[in-house]
Amino acid sequence: MTRLFHEIGRPMDLYFYLPLKWSGRDPVLLSKMLGVTAWIASAVCAYAVLCRLGNFQDELATATAVIMATLPIFDILGDLAIWMNTACVLLFWLSWLGVSYLQQDRLLKGVVIRCASLIGFFLSFNLNSNLVFFYAFCATIAACRARSSSIADARRLLQRTVSKNIDFLLLPLIFWFWKTWFTPTAGFHTNYNQPSLDVIRLLAGYLGVAINFVFPCAYAVVTSPFALLASLAAAAAIIYILNSSSNKIAKKAIPDGSPLFLWCMGLMLLLASAFPYLVVGQPLGSEGWITRNCILSPLPLSLMIVAVVLEANRRWAPKFPRAWLLAVVTVAAGGVGACLENYLQYQAFGMKQLAIQHALSDVIDETGAAVIQLRDYAPIPSTIVSYPPIIWSFIASHPPRPPQTLVVETTSFAPDHFLMGSDGATNRVVPRVTFDSTIVETCIQQTLMPYAFAQVPRQGTQALVAVHLSGGGGTLASQAIRYMAVRWFSRSGASDFVRRFLSVERILLPNVQ
Repeated sequence: MTRLFHEIGRPMDLYFYLPLKWSGRDPVLLSKMLGVTAWIASAVCAYAVLCRLGNFQDELATATAVIMATLPIFDILGDLAIWMNTACVLLFWLSWLGVSYLQQDRLLKGVVIRCASLIGFFLSFNLNSNLVFFYAFCATIAACRARSSSIADARRLLQRTVSKNIDFLLLPLIFWFWKTWFTPTAGFHTNYNQPSLDVIRLLAGYLGVAINFVFPCAYAVVTSPFALLASLAAAAAIIYILNSSSNKIAKKAIPDGSPLFLWCMGLMLLLASAFPYLVVGQPLGSEGWITRNCILSPLPLSLMIVAVVLEANRRWAPKFPRAWLLAVVTVAAGGVGACLENYLQYQAFGMKQLAIQHALSDVIDETGAAVIQLRDYAPIPSTIVSYPPIIWSFIASHPPRPPQTLVVETTSFAPDHFLMGSDGATNRVVPRVTFDSTIVETCIQQTLMPYAFAQVPRQGTQALVAVHLSGGGGTLASQAIRYMAVRWFSRSGASDFVRRFLSVERILLPNVQ
């Protein structure tokens, strides 16, 4: 990990993971707990910042923060590999919260808060997308504070704010200089994630944000049975509360503020949150591992959603001033339902990975295979589509033992052939990819971590492993629920339960020469 983080130019990453190691507990379980806690805490801090710096009404800031926390936009927030990202987001919002407490005086308390906020921002910039998002959020806060002022007053306020906070405004530039000068990419990761201001790529990337991220994410929520049930239950509850004669909240007016301003603010932040990823050729997506690129998108989208429901309330239901609140609660509850369904899908995905691990380990123990060609015919919807060889090889080796077998999933680049039989049935023909020692070495070099494969022989026994869903066990969600019950109440039976999740075919192939 130390070598990897230095080569990708982010040596500070290691310091986010060392506490997980020092804790002496299960780092995977701990990262899940910390990741989810950091996510909720980030939304709470964002609420306070919007109130204190953005002059948001309390109910608007609350609605924005609730939707920010509940929509299933960043699906893998509890993943061990992504812990640094969630920690940096929390540090980012904690630092903004510190800024909101800075007073005009220069007393010791103010100096301490200022220094703590500067340190927090510096650490949060280890998630480099925070650098762009910082300036975008500065602009939105400035717009919020100056929008009711005259142009002259707004200019004076801006000049005064900049002069008093020049250290904060220069910090992202200082961090980027420090990063590029003292911690450049190196080794196998030289030129890793180098930005390019290619206009065509940026335009295509922003078009993809709508096509591959926003619309699919919305569709996943509105078509989720879990989301529908949660939304209906929440809507019924809020209608009952609002219709209560003793509840004064039902008599309040629609919150002040311009929905158009809110929507534009959210759009600008969405463009800023996507920019750091698009500029290095990384897309935003609505599911799987790629949602790591969407980590800064929840706040912008929540602002846009709140703006839309406010405008809809004013236009179409002005006699029911709490209709927007009903919409917010329904959206948030639907997000929670979709998150629960997503969680169960990932539990099923985890079962599949464990079952494949058992299958790979059995083949390695029986044959001592140097290379295994894996055919994965058990896709789990809305999860991770495929893994590169480095991950499959480590899964097969049972960490912390280093890989002793190269495992390559060949389905993606060597698709099956289908032939019509004499009886009219379609038969699947599974291709056997030819591997020799040169191709094995090339695959290992392409992992960009060949030093982790020192114990993998370049010649030797080769096998093909094909996995299929067993079927007959009910839906993926129901199987995931049963699996969790087995894990909690009969842990000894978990391994057998997982093995039954897949059916496995094993074929010996010619040795790698």
